[in-house]
Parts: sequence; C-alpha cells; structure tokens
Amino acid sequence: MSRFFRSSDTESDSDTSSDNDSQYSQSDSEYDSDAESYHSEAEEEQPKNRFLKGGSDSEDSDDESNKKRQAKSQKDKRIEEMETAVKAIENGQKNNDWNLISTEFDKLTVTISRATTGFNAIPMPKFYIKTMVELEDHLAESLQKDKANKKKSTGNSKAMNNLKQKLRKLAKQFDESITAYRKASFF
Repeated sequence: MSRFFRSSDTESDSDTSSDNDSQYSQSDSEYDSDAESYHSEAEEEQPKNRFLKGGSDSEDSDDESNKKRQAKSQKDKRIEEMETAVKAIENGQKNNDWNLISTEFDKLTVTISRATTGFNAIPMPKFYIKTMVELEDHLAESLQKDKANKKKSTGNSKAMNNLKQKLRKLAKQFDESITAYRKASFF
C-alpha cells in the first residue's frame, strides 16, 4: 500500500494505523530505497535540457554558465563592434583580400555613422582615421604592384576599385583629421 492511501487512513482510523505501521514500515523502506535508486539512474541517463536552470546539453555551456555575465553599455558594444571590424580589415590586408576589406570597411563606416550621430553620440574614434590612412597607403602600394603584375581576379579588383572610391569620398569629409594624423605619425 502506498503512502498516499496510508496517510488518508491515518486521519480516519488512528488505532488501526499503528498496527499497519509496523507491517508496512519495513516494506516501505525497501520501496523507498528502490525508488530513489531508480530515479537517480534515470536522471543520469537523461540529457539535461539546456534551457533549464543548471541544465546543459554540452560541456561547453558549463564553462559559459560559470562565468559571470557582464552588462555592457551600448557605447561599449559599438566600440567593440568597430574594433572587430578593424581587426578583420587588418587580416584582409595581410591576405590581400579586397572583398573582405571592402565589406568590413562598409560595416565600420555604418557603425561609425550610427555611433557619432544621435542622442548618445560619441566623438570620432581615432582608430577610424588611422584605419582610413592605413587603407589608403595599402591601396596605393597594391595598385603599384598590380600595374607590374596585372594578376588580379575580377572580383578582387572590383572590390579594390570600389574601396578606392569610398576612401576618396570619405577623405573629403575627414580631410582635417587625416592631415593631422599624418603630421602626428611622422614625428
């Protein structure tokens, strides 16, 4: 007999339950230990749901859950996004991948325009001017190399010419900052 039924019996017949308690106490303890071992084995076999608190499907998420979550401001998120775009541009320069450089520079320009306008505007980041100057220099070097070799894929050359036009347009906007950066970098 289960505990559920026994508890209802104890409320109605108190003197009969004392006789039954001695009878069922031994079998209940055996049942309880068997049930506990069954439930513990079932929990070990079933994968934990990653959406439940403390549960995970993989061991990687255990590392993530142990780390404290940090709240970042919108300004910090934008700056971090800009820095990752700059790193991708630098990697593209090493590999001479102008498609990557062009797309990442577009992302960087859009992010800069969002960050420098509006209610939460930040000042123009200096690394943006630095990136523009470095891209202009790298573009000039690669154009000189390409005139000698003329080995360039059509997609890569289109991206390079597209970036060249964008840099010219942006150089007009940030002419003062670019000249100040070039003067400061020579000293």
